[in-house]
Amino acid sequence: MRDAMLFRTRSYVLLAAALIASALGATVAIAQKPHTPRPGTAERTRILDAIRGNPRNSVRFIVHDLFVIKGKDATFAYAVVEPSKQEYDGGQYILEARGSGQDWRVIWSVRGGGSSDCDAAAEYYRSVARYLKVRGVRVGDLNPTHEEELQNLTAGEDGCWTIGDLGPELPEAGD
Repeated sequence: MRDAMLFRTRSYVLLAAALIASALGATVAIAQKPHTPRPGTAERTRILDAIRGNPRNSVRFIVHDLFVIKGKDATFAYAVVEPSKQEYDGGQYILEARGSGQDWRVIWSVRGGGSSDCDAAAEYYRSVARYLKVRGVRVGDLNPTHEEELQNLTAGEDGCWTIGDLGPELPEAGD
């Protein structure tokens, strides 16, 4: 009987804690899985158009990876692309879309070219991880190789290699 009362008391305490957390607006983080927009969809077209930059640019991409995941206040995409005719270097891109119009913009990229400053590159990789974390996205869920690439950049001179040109500076966390 004493065990039953103890069990009931614990159950009530847990229920009360859950109700209080709910009333205060606390939510349980639910890990989302990224999805890949199918070729020809409006979402995929808008993402690739944002990578092109200029609406009149007709470059066609070979898409190696494309993942989209929803964050707290925005949707994010990770793409690895190369131009089909090698008009310019391909690269890795992280894009962000906010609002109902879902206008995509490139917020992070590493493109062909060259940067051998491993410290700057490692910080660039860390900065996007921080930016995404604030928005409820774990960078490894969006880009499965990001953490491995960062580890290689921070392994020292023996583990460092020349990477591509670093892209735009990230917007401030509050933007």
